[in-house]
Amino acid sequence: MVVVVILARDIKCYLCGAVSGRLLRRADAPRAARPVFEPAPACESGPRFNGRQMVCYCCGGSLYLDASCEEIRETQKEFPRERRGRPPRGGRRDVGGR
Repeated sequence: MVVVVILARDIKCYLCGAVSGRLLRRADAPRAARPVFEPAPACESGPRFNGRQMVCYCCGGSLYLDASCEEIRETQKEFPRERRGRPPRGGRRDVGGR
């Protein structure tokens, strides 16, 4: 078992207050790491979009991020850590034979 601390933020509607989902990110991940979207259990169809903006699944209103909280989860698998720095250009190079 691997214990992981997750930072979670609810995505709520300004008009009706319904929770459309959550943004999840590992606590030890760099701040620039992209969070993962987890839809709410009530939202079976997934997120709705109005052009480029995500809207409430109930009323179609605007959404905002609520306060963050820490969550402790136990998982079976080990998550790969993000590598620091710039990603490699192409395939692997032979270090010794340039």
